[in-house]
Amino acid sequence: MTEQRRTGFTDEELETLAGKLALKLEPAGQCKLTEEQQRAVVDLITTKKRVVKWTLYFIGALVLWVVKDVYVYITNHTVWGWK
Repeated sequence: MTEQRRTGFTDEELETLAGKLALKLEPAGQCKLTEEQQRAVVDLITTKKRVVKWTLYFIGALVLWVVKDVYVYITNHTVWGWK
């Protein structure tokens, strides 16, 4: 049996493949949304970013509050041999 291995594409094959890919990747047209709808989408994304940011601040504050309470509990209940 003879083994035939694929050695790669020739320059002509690469050009043909690149041309076909370029045609398929071209955008089909402009955005189908109106200017008002585009503005609404941008506002929605901006609002979402703001809500996520403040939610993370709130959760961070809660975590710090819990860590502080745990620290105070441990320091108040740790006895280093004093009585």
